[in-house]
Amino acid sequence: MIEYNWKHDLAFGIGALGEIAFLSDLLKPHLSVWPAVALVTFPYFVILLFRIGELSPNLVIHLHLLAALWYLALFAYCVASAARGFLPEGWPIFFAFMLPGAVASAVALRRFKLFRRALEDES
Repeated sequence: MIEYNWKHDLAFGIGALGEIAFLSDLLKPHLSVWPAVALVTFPYFVILLFRIGELSPNLVIHLHLLAALWYLALFAYCVASAARGFLPEGWPIFFAFMLPGAVASAVALRRFKLFRRALEDES
């Protein structure tokens, strides 16, 4: 699960801006503006709105897992697009914005894996 604090909020918020900026030209022929913004900001809002203590811990953990995977999938799509030659103007800044959110997502996936392993060891 992703602990909510201002650092994670900042990492995912800025990361969402970087993903929107990078993908805006790429997605323009396929999606209008608002569906593209919803697609990219979904992980940010899941982490912002769903917290342990407000909902079932099991639900929150799985929603945060989905958000981390979603963010990493979009990040991987951006990296793959860049590797294929799609480099919009300002792309290094966009990747600098995306990187902290990708690291936070990877850490969350590692925590989920360790948490699951600990539960399996107990049973």
